[in-house]
Amino acid sequence: MVLSSGEIIEASPTINSDIYYGVIGGYGGLGIVAEVVLELVPNTKIEQQQIKINVSDYKKARAITWVETEKPVTIPHRITKNKQSYAIERYFIWAITSTPLGKWRREYIIDPVVMSHFI
Repeated sequence: MVLSSGEIIEASPTINSDIYYGVIGGYGGLGIVAEVVLELVPNTKIEQQQIKINVSDYKKARAITWVETEKPVTIPHRITKNKQSYAIERYFIWAITSTPLGKWRREYIIDPVVMSHFI
């Protein structure tokens, strides 16, 4: 990377690690990343899984994780046809995030419905 002073350095988790970790999420504040070496992993299909968990400190809790799957990536009935929109989904996002009762709607209406589908 090129620092603001013009100095060119190498940074990694083991070399100049303080600068390396500062650059991640640093929005260019430490310098310019001039070259990157990526370590890629195999492209695998994954799906989200949710389960209810019992935690004594909370009234309700759920765990969300991702697991490998062989299921198809796209589910045909969830594809939006050309020139259609997700009007209901947009309404719920608005109702939860922008109205005074949004948190209540999420906690007492939406989450119970969503969680009823999981063990």
